[in-house]
Amino acid sequence: AVTEAIPIEDVVFEPTHEAAMGRSISCTVILSDKNVYLKDYGSEAVITAEYESPVPFSNNNPVIMILTVDNTDMEVNPAEAEEGKVTFRFADMLKMASLGGFTADDIDEISFRSSGAPVDVNKITVSDQTE
Repeated sequence: AVTEAIPIEDVVFEPTHEAAMGRSISCTVILSDKNVYLKDYGSEAVITAEYESPVPFSNNNPVIMILTVDNTDMEVNPAEAEEGKVTFRFADMLKMASLGGFTADDIDEISFRSSGAPVDVNKITVSDQTE
């Protein structure tokens, strides 16, 4: 019997953050600290990061996610980007983790940094569907 996945409520948190530029990190979140386990969401999970920037972006990936597992950093580009908001798909995160030899269970620490201009990532939403 196939059981349907139970939709998971959006989880929203406001991490400790700072404006950061280039390779420096704006914020880091340990998902398990927020009781968020991506494997519970399934392949439809998305993580949306909202940010402020004093400079409008000229490129398509203003904010990049960094997955860190066992001191290994893996970059994930957003699936969608609009001014002030970027969305990352769990499927893309999973692909990067598996390239590094890790599984969904290993994904816990995520960070966000800009690809150029300063960004201040101040709100993160985890949900189980793309909008």
